[in-house]
Formats: sequence, C-alpha cells, structure tokens
Amino acid sequence: MPLFIDIPADRMIVSGIPAALLVHGAVFLPQFSNRTLEFLGDASYSIYLLQVLSIPAALQLAQAATPGIPGDAVVLWITVASLAVGAANYVGFERPLLVYAKRKWSR
Repeated sequence: MPLFIDIPADRMIVSGIPAALLVHGAVFLPQFSNRTLEFLGDASYSIYLLQVLSIPAALQLAQAATPGIPGDAVVLWITVASLAVGAANYVGFERPLLVYAKRKWSR
C-alpha cells in the first residue's frame, strides 16, 4: 500500500486553481452592507437550530398539499420555509431574550 496518494496534475489544474482563486476573491473583495443578509446572519443560529424541525415539516406539507410537485420546487419551498421559521423564532424569541439579558446583566 503506497504511503502517498497519487494525484494527477490535471486535477490540481481543474479543481485546485479555481478553488484557490475563489477563496482569494472572497477574502479580498470589498465588504458591502446588505440589510437582508445582515438579518439572516443575525438569525442564522435560530435557523440552524430549527432546521431539524422545519425541514421535515415543510417536506410533509409540500407532499400533502401538492402531490407530484417537481423536486426543484420542493427544495425551494423547504428552503424558504426553513428560513421563515428560523427568522420568526429570531424576531419573536431570540432577539427579545437577548435584549432582556443585556438589560438584566448590564447593571
């Protein structure tokens, strides 16, 4: 069994160089402000926590409401529903709880 993995050079050219350029571009791009993306970033923890519940529920709802729906539409529906559930949890629960905690412990 060889100790080193034999990687063909064309793999580095086809995958490695474009990946390095993407990382370079992402690091050195000027930052911009977008309120929607900032909101999704703030709500990302709620979205992350609730996706375990919202994705199966949205899938069941999509299959029950519209049988035979194309797979692409199901993925879009699940993504939008999962983002909406997480964002609603952030606005209705997480953000008020953070405000309360800051007030309580900042004294």
